[in-house]
Amino acid sequence: MERLHLSDCAPLDEAILLNLGNLENLTHLRAYIQFQDSAESTAGLLDFKHGFQKLIKLDVHCQPTHLVRFMLASSMPQLSVLELRLRPHFADAFHSDFSSICRHIGPHNLTRFRVELGDFLHPPRHLMDVLEPLLPFANLQELEVLSETHLPLRNEDLERLARAWPKLHALILAQSETTMTEPDRIPGSVERPTLHGLVALAQGCPRLAQISIPDLDATSVPPTDSVPLIAHRARNLCIQNLVGAEEDERQLAIAVVLDRLFPRLRLEPWGIEELPGHGGNPNMYLADSKNVSLLLRAMQLARKHYRDPGGIQLPNA
Repeated sequence: MERLHLSDCAPLDEAILLNLGNLENLTHLRAYIQFQDSAESTAGLLDFKHGFQKLIKLDVHCQPTHLVRFMLASSMPQLSVLELRLRPHFADAFHSDFSSICRHIGPHNLTRFRVELGDFLHPPRHLMDVLEPLLPFANLQELEVLSETHLPLRNEDLERLARAWPKLHALILAQSETTMTEPDRIPGSVERPTLHGLVALAQGCPRLAQISIPDLDATSVPPTDSVPLIAHRARNLCIQNLVGAEEDERQLAIAVVLDRLFPRLRLEPWGIEELPGHGGNPNMYLADSKNVSLLLRAMQLARKHYRDPGGIQLPNA
């Protein structure tokens, strides 16, 4: 047996996992893990180091404490895809032990990491505080993080991601529906990336095809001439919460910058408000984003009509 996909209605405990470790050819495992005993009572007894040697993909739903025990008791030397579903449990245990998990599995093979995080009792200050243990994984190609708690993202975070993961072709950082129902709309009230951060991301990760970020502060728009015409390959861009883009002139300036960075965006029918395949955007304040999307569509149509390979230029004032 190479692939085993189990329902959450059939949880795996310690004994079953020990038996599964004997499946020498197992490459894909999707399961719900629920240990029966406490960590103290099984200390030193969990040992899967001779099992799961060929496992390539692990998709697991469990409590964060059970995840840590399972991962640290296993070796999985060929693991390249790790998908974790940790909701609705609090994510504090995952955050505190994630560094140990990353050191244990090593940075060489992992190409995709996805995690669904529940609420935090004690939220970290920034999203980067959670993701930092992944920075040594230079071969990472896909990163997807859905957080119930709003964890601020900053320009310096996007710059660090771009330096660490130049092979990325999917970066999906999203807030949950609960968080986005009443988003914070006050510029400067929380730390947010700006268009300068998107420029750094586009330059550092030329292979990105899908991009989703939770927030963007558009109150500061870089001069048009300072934004490179890099003809980025990105096809999908989602900004869940665009802040500071109420004025028509600023919406045009934002669209110009985005068009110079990402001239190949697929804008029908989602625009920059949604990411295909990831559900709708529950944010109630999408009028500004929709206007920017309309401007981007107009620029693409104009470029197609005039066969201009570059981005649209704003006339100098």
